[in-house]
Amino acid sequence: MGSKRSSLNRINGKGQNSQREVRPEVFGDNIARNQLINNKEVLADDKARASRKRGQNKLELKKDQSRLRLYGRRASEKNAKNKQKYTDKELSIPTLNRSIIPGFQVKKGKKGKKLIADDDTLLLTRLVKSIGDEYDHTVESKLEKDRRLQDIRDLKRQEIERKEEAKLNKLEDKKSELKNKANAARSLRRKNQRDANKVTNSSAFVEEHSSKKKKTVSFA
Repeated sequence: MGSKRSSLNRINGKGQNSQREVRPEVFGDNIARNQLINNKEVLADDKARASRKRGQNKLELKKDQSRLRLYGRRASEKNAKNKQKYTDKELSIPTLNRSIIPGFQVKKGKKGKKLIADDDTLLLTRLVKSIGDEYDHTVESKLEKDRRLQDIRDLKRQEIERKEEAKLNKLEDKKSELKNKANAARSLRRKNQRDANKVTNSSAFVEEHSSKKKKTVSFA
């Protein structure tokens, strides 16, 4: 009789070590779950499931659960928010040596639109030749295509030459500017030196004249 009663108790969840959790059916139903999407408990449960799916470590899960039990949900969320992630630059971690790819250069500076001057016919013709056919879907023979590509290459070469010439002109202008500055500074130094020499010479001349005693004649 006693064994029957104990088995019944186990089935009904009235055993000594058994734990019974009462959860409403609404949380188990997907349609009702979607309707209760703003509920905090549902959101927290979904987050926990998503984190488990993403492959969260079991140890981390245990830590989170223990933190929840000890401090409550709000405190654990606050603690999770306060965890700050630092980048390598902020931690001043030196970058590792990497192989340098020849001919490859990392682009620096601002990313933005490149404005073209209206009078820049060279660049405009190159753009028209390279972009126009892509959208017009023109049928061209192999020879025509080769000619067009050759024209584009020539225009690119002319652009590069023009850029190099502009760089050289800029460098020459800077050189001449520095040379003029140096000449002006040199002439100013010489002028100041001449003025200083004049002042010293005049002061020395005055001292000499003052030191000479005038000859006096006395009549007895």
